[in-house]
Amino acid sequence: MKPRVLIIHASTGNGHLSAANAVDLALQELGVETRVIDGLDFAPRAFRTWYGGGYEATVRMKPELWGWLYKISDDPGFAYHVQTLADSAFLNKLEKEILSFRPDVVVCTHSLPQPKVAELREKLPLKMAVVVTDLYPHLMWHRGEPDFFFLPQDWSYTELLKRYPAAEGKCMITGIPVNRAFSHALPRAQAAEAMGLCPTAPTVLLTAGGIGAGDFLGAAEALTTVPDLQLFVVCGRNDRLYEKLTKHLQPGKTKCLRILKRLPVEEMAKIMHAAHLVVGKPGGLTVSEALAAGCAFVVHEPFLIPGQEEDNARFLVERKIGLVTHDNAELGETVRHLFESRDEIVKMRANALYAGMPGSAMQIATKVLELATLDTVAAS
Repeated sequence: MKPRVLIIHASTGNGHLSAANAVDLALQELGVETRVIDGLDFAPRAFRTWYGGGYEATVRMKPELWGWLYKISDDPGFAYHVQTLADSAFLNKLEKEILSFRPDVVVCTHSLPQPKVAELREKLPLKMAVVVTDLYPHLMWHRGEPDFFFLPQDWSYTELLKRYPAAEGKCMITGIPVNRAFSHALPRAQAAEAMGLCPTAPTVLLTAGGIGAGDFLGAAEALTTVPDLQLFVVCGRNDRLYEKLTKHLQPGKTKCLRILKRLPVEEMAKIMHAAHLVVGKPGGLTVSEALAAGCAFVVHEPFLIPGQEEDNARFLVERKIGLVTHDNAELGETVRHLFESRDEIVKMRANALYAGMPGSAMQIATKVLELATLDTVAAS
């Protein structure tokens, strides 16, 4: 009988689902029977609305409140225990789904289902593997004593062992799984030519991610002051932002300006391969895609979500892959300086490629298959 793997994500942002789909595709290629589900689909409507919609609303309107909640739940105190109790109590319907599918391994790309999955070890001989989809392994990722952790970077591994020594020997540094379109298909200049761009002109991708925050038009206008820039501005699922930019954003000094809505992942990968630099918010998936494509990163602080993205930004700066800008004027000056000198951006891109792990999904799938078949092999 084929090994069975259940992959659970949560619809808060795009990264957790993208990681789940990448692992799912790799597992299917290895002949594993899989199922991908959204943990929030098994929660009451009120909890689902609060957990998903409330997260996005808080990030947009009160980002400092989200940062505070993130920090206090990263300590094993009252907030941590209340959240863990809620995550278990409101996912009772998930138990029926898991018992019905009877997986050998449950892979979590979001921390939400971990307490409920851990409870089911008393009823099923399953293993729980956790794919940490932020560079910093927040305390929520430790819940339920996972059997295995897949971590984005060696930096993440060091941070995890500081907080959770029991993870020693149960970890693999794989990177965050990204779509295979981000693996290195073409050198940057060839990728630019394939898109009808000048291969020698500076090329930047500006994105605020799936949720969006900050003065996006102002940031785009700052980048149009950089001479001869080829600028891609991706608005994601924010139709109102797209309409605003198409109405008000002028090319300025740019050589090429393209304003785009939400793109298929393959199209986003083409842009990243052609770009020297990504400007935006450092979500875990966006950072991993940029690393796999060899892009330097400018974190624009007005876009940044306090909490996990602050830690992601710290990683980029410490590894000399990225810089942080604090306002639109500084953003324009920083990008102009990077392309005038070129030496620094060349080093940043080299560091990004060194840290990038485009084969993450298959690495994870191979280890998950091993976890799924371990008991069977041992018994034989």
